[in-house]
Amino acid sequence: MATAASRYQRPLWRWYAATLLMLIYTLSFLDRGVANTLIQPIKAEFRLSDTQAGLITGFLFGLANAAAGIFVGPLVDRMNRRNVLGASLLVWSVLTGVCGGAGSFATLLAARAAVGAAESGGVPASLSMLASIFPEGKRSTVTGVFFLSSPFGYLLASAGGGLIAAHFGWRAAFFAASGPGVLLTLLMMLTLPEPPREAARGEPGGAPLGPGLLSALAYVLRHAVLAPHYLAVVLLALVTGGRSAFMVAFFMREHGLPIARAGVLVGMIACVGGIVGALTGGIVSDRLARIRASLPQWWLALVAGAVGVSDLVLYLHPDLTAALVAAVVSAAVVSMWLGPAYGVVMSIVPEAMRGRALTLIQIGANIATALGALAVGMLSDLYGGPHSLRWAMASMACVFFLVGAFFALAATRNLGGPVGLDAQTAAPAVGPPGADAPVSASSAQPGE
Repeated sequence: MATAASRYQRPLWRWYAATLLMLIYTLSFLDRGVANTLIQPIKAEFRLSDTQAGLITGFLFGLANAAAGIFVGPLVDRMNRRNVLGASLLVWSVLTGVCGGAGSFATLLAARAAVGAAESGGVPASLSMLASIFPEGKRSTVTGVFFLSSPFGYLLASAGGGLIAAHFGWRAAFFAASGPGVLLTLLMMLTLPEPPREAARGEPGGAPLGPGLLSALAYVLRHAVLAPHYLAVVLLALVTGGRSAFMVAFFMREHGLPIARAGVLVGMIACVGGIVGALTGGIVSDRLARIRASLPQWWLALVAGAVGVSDLVLYLHPDLTAALVAAVVSAAVVSMWLGPAYGVVMSIVPEAMRGRALTLIQIGANIATALGALAVGMLSDLYGGPHSLRWAMASMACVFFLVGAFFALAATRNLGGPVGLDAQTAAPAVGPPGADAPVSASSAQPGE
């Protein structure tokens, strides 16, 4: 433990860990995103409806991820987080290859669900490790760097998956996506030690924090800032889930692009916009937090409104060039939420509950992502006609405005002071409702 502690005191070693964890999670986005890219040829082979396509791209994947997270989340708080992550990475990579061998719709659904379950340890273990490695005032920035995995992964999934599918078929794309995970598993296990945890803390007054996921859920629901913050993140995942699941199909169906070109365009847009957005969102959030704790959440409210507007232009404008410009803007803006949204949570919850708190976000977000993909497919089937997908995705884009409202509500309740670069995380007060306690980002209660 002393050796690991001394390593992580060096900035270069900290950023090596952040980069490696980002690359690992890139494979998660690759493995889940490649199904989105391949959905049109999969639909053609198995003769599926848009609703069935939504099941493959998100619904069962998200439900399985959420169900597995109930068991994996507490393990992150109790066991070696690196080992939890390594096991998850190895299993989900192998199962992605299994998807390529599916001989029926039912088999492919089962394989996608298994991948979702295996990926449940990725975010909680990685972000819990990063929160132990980096001080509070840098957590939104490093979380933004971690979520560069999203644009990188979707670039590989969209561009690489589209090109491979165009030349070798959709099954070959799944096989190619499964290989790198084994190599990164070995690299992590050989070079990345488990970081030391902060001293365990309980609730104010010495009451211990409960060990289960339900105690973390009760903690969140009783917290004036976290409750609307979590709800906003879940709704955001709902709309982005449907968005990502059908974006390649949208450009193929509404603008007549072939799969290879649509995949490359969507991948490049997601990569460039995602890099700009993820880095900008994290850096801006950390700087705003030094002024006032609520400003990152006001920033998130602004981001949600902006992406709602740009997405409506993307889906409703008939010109391809205008749609692509709007897509670039949307990709950049929608990626700005990742660092602040997770950074706020990591700074509020105590170390002893951090893995479960992050797991709760993942459970809610993955269920919402699953429902988002299914909702777009069902709305498209309901609307019918040649432009049904356009109207389905535009309908879902309106949810972004509700997301902004909940982030704004969380910001109005967050009365904490500025967050310094070396500030230590304070345990939120979660005493009985009505108990006297200072109202802040870490102690606000519902109704205050």
